[in-house]
Amino acid sequence: LEVGGLQAVCEAELQWRSPPPTEEAVLAKVGEEMKLLEKLPEVERKRAMKRLLLEWHPDKNAERLSLATSVFQFLQAQKAALIRR
Repeated sequence: LEVGGLQAVCEAELQWRSPPPTEEAVLAKVGEEMKLLEKLPEVERKRAMKRLLLEWHPDKNAERLSLATSVFQFLQAQKAALIRR
């Protein structure tokens, strides 16, 4: 922490100072990421989808359980279509 400039100590402090993202914003961001996955080969799509599912699993996000549940359900609903492409 810089005394004169009051700079943030770490990324966590930057997140703490800014308001949390809305559910709609997070779903939009995840949707954009999934569109990028469509261009990847099947093996890489599966790997990336697994990473997203693990990242947003409600058990891994106790501090934002409601948001994680919504995103996880969205991912599960889109998973089959994405993997088949």
